Amino acid sequence: MIYLMKGSDDYTKNKELEKLIKENVDEDFDVFDLEECFGDNVTYDRVINGASIVPCGTKKRVFVVRFAHKIPKEDQKIIANNLENVSKDALLIFHTPAPLIKDGKISAGSEVISELEKAIKKHGKILDFAVLTKKTDITNKVIPFVTKLFTDQGKKISPSCVELFVERVGADFVLLNTEAQKVLCYAMDESYITEDMIRNVTSATVEEKIFEFLDLVTDKNVIRAVKGVDNLFVDGNDPRATALKVITLLRSQVTQIWQGLILIKIGHPLVNTFISQKFLKAGTPGIKKEDIASEYHKYFPGASLLSKAPWQQSKVLKIAKKSSFLSMAKWILYLEEADANLKNYDGDSGEPEDIIKMLIYKLVRV
Repeated sequence: MIYLMKGSDDYTKNKELEKLIKENVDEDFDVFDLEECFGDNVTYDRVINGASIVPCGTKKRVFVVRFAHKIPKEDQKIIANNLENVSKDALLIFHTPAPLIKDGKISAGSEVISELEKAIKKHGKILDFAVLTKKTDITNKVIPFVTKLFTDQGKKISPSCVELFVERVGADFVLLNTEAQKVLCYAMDESYITEDMIRNVTSATVEEKIFEFLDLVTDKNVIRAVKGVDNLFVDGNDPRATALKVITLLRSQVTQIWQGLILIKIGHPLVNTFISQKFLKAGTPGIKKEDIASEYHKYFPGASLLSKAPWQQSKVLKIAKKSSFLSMAKWILYLEEADANLKNYDGDSGEPEDIIKMLIYKLVRV
């Protein structure tokens, strides 16, 4: 069998790799039946030959190529053309770390070449470990995972604290594990994990910073909103790339707010959870509420607010309550203007951070 293990969720990916090795290699024979190498120090013949050896005393002979994207391109092409020669008694695993992302796109060379990926798909299986974003995945996988991280250490944590933790850290299992260890160290001998502990120790995600930022903008708090821009540029990354990422996230959130406005207008049941009845309309004549969700998804495929986690829905609806369709339309125009300025940035038209600050002044005035 041949696997390509790729994607941004390194934690789950590495756990699955450990599981595959454990299921197929007996510890008493791992010296003979388990071979691991690194892509920048391997050739095509070692890969093919290593995956053609008959196992000594286990189910499969496992050959793992870590950092497979670093295998020289010419060797990757030869491997792609020879995967049919891999022994049926072998388990060949190509493992790649989370790809580098630049300007919202996967950087060249962060994954194996397309020829090799297609060949693996033909002769084996692609295992793509993406960071979880769907509401059902957050509820069924991320929340239980976080809860277990704390309860396994004898700590008690409430559902609201778990939700706050996920809200601040995100759904990347590596980060969740790392940040949980920080909170546990901070808690020391305390029996309960509190919201203050989580806020004092964990770092807010960029998405949460954007929510806070938009909340300030809709409150017309220009001073704090502009200061909030500084918090988005402290990670030491390329300022222009950071600014473009901010624009992308803002554009995404504006789409979510627009959806929130629609849900408020038609009185969708979701809104009842977060917004007082006085903000709801009687409903639109001729539209059955049970049909809203299915129709709604047609207009917002893959980006539906209804599929987001509860904390995300809550924050979007809070901002939508203070907004209007006209203000969001103006926001979109200003975002496109700032995006164009950043893409045409030549170093003489103001710093990227200043372009974002000017955008804020315009959004606040809407």
